[in-house]
Amino acid sequence: MPLRANSRGDRIAVHAGAAAATPPTKRQPGESLNAYSVVMKFGGSSVADAARMREVADIILAFPDELPVIVLSAMGKSTNNLIEAGELAAECGAGAVASLAPIARLRDLHREAMDDLRVDDATRDEVDALLDEMQRLCAHVADEKKLTPRNKDTLVSFGERMSTRIFSAYLRARSPYTGTHTTALAW
Repeated sequence: MPLRANSRGDRIAVHAGAAAATPPTKRQPGESLNAYSVVMKFGGSSVADAARMREVADIILAFPDELPVIVLSAMGKSTNNLIEAGELAAECGAGAVASLAPIARLRDLHREAMDDLRVDDATRDEVDALLDEMQRLCAHVADEKKLTPRNKDTLVSFGERMSTRIFSAYLRARSPYTGTHTTALAW
Protein backbone atom coordinates (compact mmCIF):
# COMPACT_ATOMS: atom_id res chain seq x y z
CA MET A 1 0.00 0.00 0.00
CA PRO A 2 1.51 3.38 -0.93
CA LEU A 3 2.43 5.79 1.88
CA ARG A 4 1.97 9.53 2.05
CA ALA A 5 3.13 12.08 4.64
CA ASN A 6 0.53 14.05 6.59
CA SER A 7 1.05 17.63 7.82
CA ARG A 8 3.23 16.41 10.74
CA GLY A 9 5.38 14.27 8.48
CA ASP A 10 3.90 10.97 9.69
CA ARG A 11 3.62 8.34 6.98
CA ILE A 12 0.03 7.23 6.41
CA ALA A 13 -1.24 4.43 4.20
CA VAL A 14 -3.20 5.41 1.11
CA HIS A 15 -5.36 2.76 -0.51
CA ALA A 16 -5.00 2.10 -4.22
CA GLY A 17 -6.90 4.57 -6.36
CA ALA A 18 -7.13 7.24 -3.67
CA ALA A 19 -7.26 10.86 -4.73
CA ALA A 20 -3.76 11.41 -3.32
CA ALA A 21 -2.35 10.07 -6.61
CA THR A 22 -3.92 12.94 -8.57
CA PRO A 23 -3.73 16.68 -8.01
CA PRO A 24 -6.19 17.69 -5.27
CA THR A 25 -9.47 19.19 -6.36
CA LYS A 26 -12.10 20.83 -4.19
CA ARG A 27 -14.84 18.23 -4.04
CA GLN A 28 -17.32 17.15 -1.45
CA PRO A 29 -16.06 13.91 0.14
CA GLY A 30 -18.00 11.01 -1.34
CA GLU A 31 -20.10 13.17 -3.64
CA SER A 32 -20.26 10.39 -6.24
CA LEU A 33 -21.41 7.75 -3.74
CA ASN A 34 -24.85 6.96 -2.41
CA ALA A 35 -23.73 4.85 0.57
CA TYR A 36 -21.04 5.12 3.22
CA SER A 37 -17.82 3.57 1.95
CA VAL A 38 -15.40 3.59 4.90
CA VAL A 39 -15.26 4.05 8.68
CA MET A 40 -12.52 6.30 10.02
CA LYS A 41 -11.90 6.11 13.78
CA PHE A 42 -9.77 8.71 15.55
CA GLY A 43 -8.85 8.27 19.21
CA GLY A 44 -8.33 10.88 21.89
CA SER A 45 -4.74 11.72 21.02
CA SER A 46 -5.78 12.24 17.38
CA VAL A 47 -8.32 14.89 18.44
CA ALA A 48 -6.48 16.11 21.56
CA ASP A 49 -6.62 19.78 20.55
CA ALA A 50 -7.36 22.12 17.64
CA ALA A 51 -4.07 21.38 15.85
CA ARG A 52 -4.73 17.64 15.91
CA MET A 53 -8.31 18.16 14.75
CA ARG A 54 -6.97 20.08 11.74
CA GLU A 55 -4.76 17.10 10.90
CA VAL A 56 -7.72 14.71 11.15
CA ALA A 57 -9.73 16.97 8.82
CA ASP A 58 -6.81 16.95 6.37
CA ILE A 59 -6.82 13.14 6.38
CA ILE A 60 -10.56 12.92 5.81
CA LEU A 61 -10.56 15.51 3.03
CA ALA A 62 -7.61 13.77 1.33
CA PHE A 63 -10.00 11.00 0.28
CA PRO A 64 -12.68 12.73 -1.84
CA ASP A 65 -13.71 9.42 -3.42
CA GLU A 66 -14.82 8.06 -0.04
CA LEU A 67 -18.04 8.75 1.86
CA PRO A 68 -16.79 8.17 5.40
CA VAL A 69 -18.44 7.51 8.71
CA ILE A 70 -16.27 9.41 11.20
CA VAL A 71 -15.94 8.11 14.77
CA LEU A 72 -14.22 10.35 17.31
CA SER A 73 -13.15 9.87 20.89
CA ALA A 74 -13.15 12.60 23.51
CA MET A 75 -10.47 15.27 23.22
CA GLY A 76 -7.15 14.66 24.97
CA LYS A 77 -7.60 13.85 28.63
CA SER A 78 -11.32 14.69 28.71
CA THR A 79 -12.41 11.23 29.83
CA ASN A 80 -9.95 11.27 32.74
CA ASN A 81 -11.09 14.78 33.72
CA LEU A 82 -14.76 13.78 33.54
CA ILE A 83 -14.21 10.77 35.79
CA GLU A 84 -12.13 12.84 38.20
CA ALA A 85 -14.84 15.53 38.28
CA GLY A 86 -17.44 12.91 39.18
CA GLU A 87 -15.27 11.35 41.88
CA LEU A 88 -14.43 14.73 43.43
CA ALA A 89 -18.06 15.83 43.22
CA ALA A 90 -19.08 12.79 45.29
CA GLU A 91 -16.77 14.06 48.05
CA CYS A 92 -17.73 17.75 48.07
CA GLY A 93 -20.86 19.81 48.38
CA ALA A 94 -22.86 20.93 45.35
CA GLY A 95 -21.71 24.52 45.92
CA ALA A 96 -18.07 23.52 45.43
CA VAL A 97 -18.61 21.74 42.10
CA ALA A 98 -18.13 24.85 39.94
CA SER A 99 -14.63 25.33 41.35
CA LEU A 100 -13.41 21.78 40.75
CA ALA A 101 -10.16 21.76 38.76
CA PRO A 102 -11.21 19.06 36.26
CA ILE A 103 -14.30 21.06 35.32
CA ALA A 104 -12.18 24.15 34.71
CA ARG A 105 -9.75 22.09 32.61
CA LEU A 106 -12.62 20.72 30.51
CA ARG A 107 -14.10 24.18 29.92
CA ASP A 108 -10.68 25.59 28.99
CA LEU A 109 -9.80 22.72 26.63
CA HIS A 110 -13.05 22.85 24.69
CA ARG A 111 -13.30 26.63 24.56
CA GLU A 112 -9.68 26.95 23.38
CA ALA A 113 -10.35 24.41 20.63
CA MET A 114 -13.47 26.30 19.54
CA ASP A 115 -11.53 29.58 19.51
CA ASP A 116 -8.63 28.09 17.55
CA LEU A 117 -10.93 26.39 15.02
CA ARG A 118 -13.22 29.42 14.79
CA VAL A 119 -16.38 27.36 15.09
CA ASP A 120 -19.76 28.98 14.60
CA ASP A 121 -21.82 30.48 17.41
CA ALA A 122 -24.45 27.72 17.29
CA THR A 123 -21.78 25.10 17.98
CA ARG A 124 -20.34 27.20 20.79
CA ASP A 125 -23.80 27.39 22.33
CA GLU A 126 -24.24 23.61 22.04
CA VAL A 127 -20.87 22.84 23.63
CA ASP A 128 -21.40 25.42 26.39
CA ALA A 129 -24.81 23.84 27.09
CA LEU A 130 -23.15 20.42 27.35
CA LEU A 131 -20.51 21.82 29.72
CA ASP A 132 -23.28 23.32 31.86
CA GLU A 133 -25.22 20.04 31.80
CA MET A 134 -22.08 18.16 32.83
CA GLN A 135 -21.58 20.54 35.73
CA ARG A 136 -25.23 20.09 36.81
CA LEU A 137 -24.75 16.32 36.78
CA CYS A 138 -21.68 16.76 38.99
CA ALA A 139 -23.78 18.91 41.35
CA HIS A 140 -26.35 16.09 41.47
CA VAL A 141 -23.54 13.62 42.27
CA ALA A 142 -22.39 15.98 45.04
CA ASP A 143 -25.93 16.12 46.48
CA GLU A 144 -26.18 12.31 46.41
CA LYS A 145 -22.59 11.88 47.71
CA LYS A 146 -22.26 8.96 45.31
CA LEU A 147 -21.06 8.50 41.73
CA THR A 148 -23.28 5.70 40.41
CA PRO A 149 -22.24 3.63 37.38
CA ARG A 150 -25.06 5.26 35.39
CA ASN A 151 -23.92 8.78 36.31
CA LYS A 152 -20.31 7.86 35.53
CA ASP A 153 -21.32 6.56 32.09
CA THR A 154 -23.34 9.72 31.43
CA LEU A 155 -20.41 11.92 32.52
CA VAL A 156 -17.99 10.08 30.24
CA SER A 157 -20.36 10.52 27.28
CA PHE A 158 -19.93 14.30 27.44
CA GLY A 159 -16.39 14.01 26.08
CA GLU A 160 -17.45 12.41 22.80
CA ARG A 161 -20.55 14.55 22.55
CA MET A 162 -18.46 17.75 22.75
CA SER A 163 -15.59 16.62 20.50
CA THR A 164 -17.97 15.49 17.75
CA ARG A 165 -19.80 18.80 17.75
CA ILE A 166 -16.61 20.85 17.62
CA PHE A 167 -15.06 18.68 14.92
CA SER A 168 -18.25 18.53 12.86
CA ALA A 169 -18.50 22.33 12.83
CA TYR A 170 -14.87 22.63 11.77
CA LEU A 171 -15.20 20.01 9.04
CA ARG A 172 -18.38 21.64 7.70
CA ALA A 173 -16.50 24.96 7.50
CA ARG A 174 -13.62 23.28 5.61
CA SER A 175 -15.87 21.44 3.18
CA PRO A 176 -16.05 23.03 -0.27
CA TYR A 177 -19.84 22.61 -0.26
CA THR A 178 -20.58 23.76 3.25
CA GLY A 179 -24.33 23.91 2.73
CA THR A 180 -24.63 20.35 1.45
CA HIS A 181 -22.28 18.53 3.81
CA THR A 182 -24.24 16.81 6.55
CA THR A 183 -22.41 15.43 9.53
CA ALA A 184 -24.07 12.72 11.58
CA LEU A 185 -23.11 12.68 15.25
CA ALA A 186 -22.64 9.37 17.01
CA TRP A 187 -21.12 8.61 20.37
